[in-house]
Amino acid sequence: MEKKLIDLDNLPNNIKIVEIGTDMVKLRSGREIAVLKLPILPNPDFSALVGHTMGDGHIHKDQQHFHFTNKSIELINDVKRMVEFNFGVKRVETFRSEKNIFDLNFPAIIAKLLVILGPL
Repeated sequence: MEKKLIDLDNLPNNIKIVEIGTDMVKLRSGREIAVLKLPILPNPDFSALVGHTMGDGHIHKDQQHFHFTNKSIELINDVKRMVEFNFGVKRVETFRSEKNIFDLNFPAIIAKLLVILGPL
């Protein structure tokens, strides 16, 4: 598998480096901070998260949020766990009783990082 390097100096202007350590980097977009473990390597959870994003989720065209919807609380919990494991961001689902579905809304930093890292 070909490895891809991401130059942290060339991140989009709306993503700021908050802190860089020997084994992690903290990035911010808006008010939310994501923590990425270094080195950033493909892993089964991240691959599954990208797949779920394309399946029952979406990233808004302006990359201001990542939204995921599903009827299965188990799948909702899996996506929450994957985002927390890969980006250190926690969220609580909401239940829309009129449609019998669960919603997860993640901040812009998660949407932007999925776009940047998705092709890994």
